Amino acid sequence: MELPDEDLVRRLTRELDKAVPEKGTVRVRYDEDENVTIVRASQLGYLRLGVEFLEAAFDPKLEGDLVELDLEYLTGVEAPCYWFERIEDVDNTLTFWQAFGGGAGALLAISAFLFFIASVLVGALSIIGWVIEALFY
Repeated sequence: MELPDEDLVRRLTRELDKAVPEKGTVRVRYDEDENVTIVRASQLGYLRLGVEFLEAAFDPKLEGDLVELDLEYLTGVEAPCYWFERIEDVDNTLTFWQAFGGGAGALLAISAFLFFIASVLVGALSIIGWVIEALFY
């Protein structure tokens, strides 16, 4: 989707970046009782969050589809518990959980993968044990 005046939005984003100080506070937490992620922020926190999102729209630091946003100065968390993806076809993109049929399917897939890894490790350790026994006993 092309913006009506992309140059204007880019210029305004740069002006906002200069105008809004890198202060404020943003806290993100997951509430298990309500099954929601809660974003709590000061006015400056929300303004800076908006600036960071605007900058990501035009000049994203991408790792695959993941957008690397500099939010550490707002959240105080070095390794955040959230991620942002930049995908233009959002409605037709499956998340990991959706690809495996929701929570139960994904849990089953992860369990099967872990069982496979454990089996490989047990097999490798058994073979190493047999080799050591054959060589030294």
